[in-house]
Amino acid sequence: ARRLFKEGTAHALSDSCEIWQSWALFEERQGRIGEARQIFETGLELAPNNQSLLQSYAIFLSKCKDHEKARRLFEAGVNVCPRDAAPCYTAWAQSEYQGGNPSEARRLFQEALRVNPSHAPAWKAWSSMEESLGMSSRAHSLRMASFGLASGDIEINLETS
Repeated sequence: ARRLFKEGTAHALSDSCEIWQSWALFEERQGRIGEARQIFETGLELAPNNQSLLQSYAIFLSKCKDHEKARRLFEAGVNVCPRDAAPCYTAWAQSEYQGGNPSEARRLFQEALRVNPSHAPAWKAWSSMEESLGMSSRAHSLRMASFGLASGDIEINLETS
């Protein structure tokens, strides 16, 4: 597999970020964290404004407990194309929650849904987070709000308090 990735990246253009991303994730799954980090870095040198690559690398860094750099990459990812940033906001929110910051996660879930109110993964992840925090009523309200998307009848206070 590594040989194929090396061959593919030898001929890759900057818009072929999927190869760099796939290779880095492959190395991560193989436990080769340093190699994965270097591959992500190389991919970003070639395509510094690829939202998917920024998001994947930020998730990777969060798992490595490099939260500050992960936040910078998530922020860069949402700024690349703000109107398409709901998936990046959602991943960032999940990272913040896993890092022990549920209030920031709520704010980021709210941003994801402001950008795209029908982004189902944000609704589901936010609801799951609230449920795991023992906030069953809030989790239920979020699920009900997400079901209201079909009719356009969303009545929920998305405040982060």
